[in-house]
Amino acid sequence: MQLVKDLIELSKHIQIISQDEVYIKFLMNQKDSRGRSAFQIASDYNFFPVLQTDEIGTIIGKKWNGKISHNGKL
Repeated sequence: MQLVKDLIELSKHIQIISQDEVYIKFLMNQKDSRGRSAFQIASDYNFFPVLQTDEIGTIIGKKWNGKISHNGKL
């Protein structure tokens, strides 16, 4: 359980240090040896403190909506 806590803390610190959406997206898209992205791992293991941050929420929203902007215009 300590490893989980440490990983969540690490992800929070990365987000605090870097407000650059492109860099955070790059990190979250990295894959482990099983081919799972950090997004997928956070989702699979219910790392809600990571997924609920504003920065990650923005990235997930953009991934979900695709090329459509948040105001509904292309």
